[in-house]
Amino acid sequence: EKQVTAWEKTKEKIKKMLWWDDVAKGLAKLNQQNDTQPENGETTSTPTATTTATDTPPPATLSADGKAWFIHPVAMVDYFTRVGIVTYHIYHDGKIERHIPVETLKGYEKKYKYVYHDKNSHVHQLGIYDYVEVTNIFYPHQRYGLTKFIHLIDLREVRQKYSQHGLKYCFNVDSNQKRFFMNRDTLASFFGAMLEVNFVDISCNGFSTITGGSGSSKSHYNGYHGDFKYLRIDEVLAKGDGTSLHIDLHPELFDVERQNQWNDALYKFGWTDMLGWSYTLNKIKKFPNNITKETAHHNHHLHVQFYDMDKIKEHKK
Repeated sequence: EKQVTAWEKTKEKIKKMLWWDDVAKGLAKLNQQNDTQPENGETTSTPTATTTATDTPPPATLSADGKAWFIHPVAMVDYFTRVGIVTYHIYHDGKIERHIPVETLKGYEKKYKYVYHDKNSHVHQLGIYDYVEVTNIFYPHQRYGLTKFIHLIDLREVRQKYSQHGLKYCFNVDSNQKRFFMNRDTLASFFGAMLEVNFVDISCNGFSTITGGSGSSKSHYNGYHGDFKYLRIDEVLAKGDGTSLHIDLHPELFDVERQNQWNDALYKFGWTDMLGWSYTLNKIKKFPNNITKETAHHNHHLHVQFYDMDKIKEHKK
């Protein structure tokens, strides 16, 4: 009797959840289809005693108004493996997968979910974010012209501070040209790179505008290419005009070790080319990792580009 009472309470809790209406309608429809009589006067044979349990669908007695008379666990598992949200699974080894459900959960048609899997098998829920759809200016040519439309996500709406299971990140977006948007794929790579290094002073100078534009730059289209401030020894998360570190003028403030780690993480998660500047310490001139030459106007920020278009592996259920 106690178990029955507990189950009744559980069903009431389930019904209060946001996704319950979809479950109710879906399973009620399934029941209606199973109860439909054959057309043209045809009859069906009555199952014999030799019929196995797999010959009949799992019971899921649910009315359209959401009253739960009986819910079989198998029916619920089937529902949730079929209906869901488009989700990016980001792995600590650099792999990224985009999982597409058979059916998108109502209300989540224009959203993406991001999940990170660390080396200790912890799963980090990084958020569900709205996207805006814009015309791909590269279509059907050049490196990024594979699709007619691009989905952009506003970095100002993305969770900017995170700490869980021994991993953390903190970033800001600092653009005076309204380049606040990454695309759906590069955001996954950004999450992966940040959780690779666990820094709390990542300042992004912008990727693209809400229309996929580039501002005054020539290459920041569609949220693929972007800029970051160089990392400082004092680990200050700077923002605003004049806060970027000029590594040619103040190399003593430049955190070379962490910058190299950050550059390597960005490369690992998808950006195959970088533009920057050199630094000189103890009269020895060097370049940060993955930078091979001095590029004009990049003495105060790192530019990442040539995103690997094969980085994201899509999986459809």
